[in-house]
Amino acid sequence: MTLDPRPDQQTDPPTAMVAAGGAAGVFKGRLVIVSGTGYSGVFVYSPSPGAGRLKASVSNGGTDPYGNVFNPGVETFDNLGRTVTMANNALTWSKLTDTPDIPPFIAGDPSKANGNSIEISTAEGNVASNPAAITLYDSAAASGVVGALSGFGLITIPQACVLTCDDWQTMPAMSSGWTVGGAASYRLNPDNSVTFAFRDLVPAGTPSDGTTIWANGSLPAAYQPLHNTRLNAYTDVLRQPTGVAESCALEIGAAGNITCFGVANAATRVDMYATMPRTNP
Repeated sequence: MTLDPRPDQQTDPPTAMVAAGGAAGVFKGRLVIVSGTGYSGVFVYSPSPGAGRLKASVSNGGTDPYGNVFNPGVETFDNLGRTVTMANNALTWSKLTDTPDIPPFIAGDPSKANGNSIEISTAEGNVASNPAAITLYDSAAASGVVGALSGFGLITIPQACVLTCDDWQTMPAMSSGWTVGGAASYRLNPDNSVTFAFRDLVPAGTPSDGTTIWANGSLPAAYQPLHNTRLNAYTDVLRQPTGVAESCALEIGAAGNITCFGVANAATRVDMYATMPRTNP
């Protein structure tokens, strides 16, 4: 008794093939190799090959015989001329007849050793546009970013992006004998400013103007201002160096330090709730 051969036991080459373009052509094979430049690759058309009918391609990029332009990688096309391309570790969206200067994309950087990150960007529609972007890091990848908190994942955005992306952070221990009687927290805002919430800071010793109450680096780099910035604060006893009451303020230093002004020796508390632009002129 003779059994029919299995599909992987067919004659090679087959005894008969349907010609290219045949209405009922079915190709079966273990290995397909496509190489070369120009019009070489795998192409899908609908309803038939022609201009504007290319629906998908896997190629090195170029132009087909019908004038359809295609990019390197795996690419799909819709009826509005929009394309989605997967190549070079990125997924990119574009448009054939209205191509943005830099198309929007998603790109990832995976690594077991160094951690994972992914970037999402609108890129630029034209030279005058300002892209919105966001990069997400796991805690391992974030450890290599300046200002990132150790052991935490990280979300970063360009200065021009608006995104709420921070929780309240707790200030470290104070300097010069000062202590936190209530709370001392800060957070980054969507507009790249920093809000401080200091409640019942307890002075110590003789807090002359310029006394350091938080040392350099107490604020991480991502929260430090471009220039030293004084913010209005409250104290129960004002310093009077020349017989006239001096306003109370805390100065946020560009090195992540904080100093006090206008606090009298007899003061028992300082409070401040204020917002500081990081890129102040």
